[in-house]
Amino acid sequence: MKVFEYGAGGSTLFLAKRVRELVSVEHDASFHNVVAERLARQGIKNCRLILCQPESAPREMPLGAYSTTSFTSFASRHMGESFEKYVKAIDAYPDGYFDLVMIDGRSRASCVRRAIGKVKPGGAVILDNSERPGYAGARRLLGEFTCLDMFGLVPWNMDLYQTSVWRVEKWSNIASAPVE
Repeated sequence: MKVFEYGAGGSTLFLAKRVRELVSVEHDASFHNVVAERLARQGIKNCRLILCQPESAPREMPLGAYSTTSFTSFASRHMGESFEKYVKAIDAYPDGYFDLVMIDGRSRASCVRRAIGKVKPGGAVILDNSERPGYAGARRLLGEFTCLDMFGLVPWNMDLYQTSVWRVEKWSNIASAPVE
């Protein structure tokens, strides 16, 4: 499989051992360095780890604006920042290139919008924490595809979270629509 991942971490180390090619984009420089060091220590060479730090959001972007086209994060610590380069990192690859796109990082709704066309028919998009109200627009974009919602506890607390997997059976109008 060829996999693109928004948000590097434990999944990067897990996936890289099981797929032919992994591209992972991370926004946090110190976390990027930790993951890069672990990949090197384990001798993993099939992973391209990309650092795309946020930039100041354009002035015309209202603080706190969040949508499938905003390139923003709804996390308060990232108010006033743009993740446009991070989201667009997938543009370096042709449409239909990836078997799987995993989204577990910043600006997830914008990542979903950008990623749909990069998944080959029969591939999948995974959105972590898909129960969050801010991801409703992303869920609507993926609404025409078959979805499996999975619920579970996370290691660091006892809250229930949802991860959703959409099977991209065919190219959609959203996938072929131009993105800004």
